[in-house]
Amino acid sequence: MKKEVLFLLAVAIFFGSCCSNDLIDTITFTPEELTANAYEGIEQPEFVNDSGDVMSFQPSVHEIITDDLYECDGGCCDYYNVEILYHTVFVSSYLNSSLHVDVASRFDRFTGNTHPAAFYLYWQYEEDGSKYSSVTSELPVDEMLAATSNNSYFKNSVDLRGKMFYDVYVLEAETGNINQLHVKKFYYTVKDGVVGMSMSDGQLWVLN
Repeated sequence: MKKEVLFLLAVAIFFGSCCSNDLIDTITFTPEELTANAYEGIEQPEFVNDSGDVMSFQPSVHEIITDDLYECDGGCCDYYNVEILYHTVFVSSYLNSSLHVDVASRFDRFTGNTHPAAFYLYWQYEEDGSKYSSVTSELPVDEMLAATSNNSYFKNSVDLRGKMFYDVYVLEAETGNINQLHVKKFYYTVKDGVVGMSMSDGQLWVLN
């Protein structure tokens, strides 16, 4: 009888110590942060280089990705439901390439602080079974949208092979292999999206 009482007591203690996973808060992008991505996911951007070659893109992905980020304390794990990425991808048969436009959350689950989302671009292509990417540094969206000509990466107007574009972000890109073809600079506007790409081979691709 004593053993049965002790067993039931142990079971009660075990289940009494279990915690439910409770939602702490839901974290979403602000409307202003979403405007940094110029696309609706239905566009078919087409670029032409100095030689007359055409790089045509088709929409592939346009979504907001959410995730549950857990914060555990003493065995109990509550969570934040967070919009972590506003993600647009276009794909092209030219070099099996893809163009990505992303707004990424910078929410800190450990402190519960929400920092301004970050914006970045990247272009990826495939060669001999390997993929190579050119990626811009993350740019805080609030800083980006407030940029003026005093910011080195913002130009009131840019002439790309005789075609004028206005309120242009000129964003330098980095790559893991400088010996492979890569984007050196992206030209981007919140009105038209990517309007130009300056490549390491000297070619300038301009939105048609």
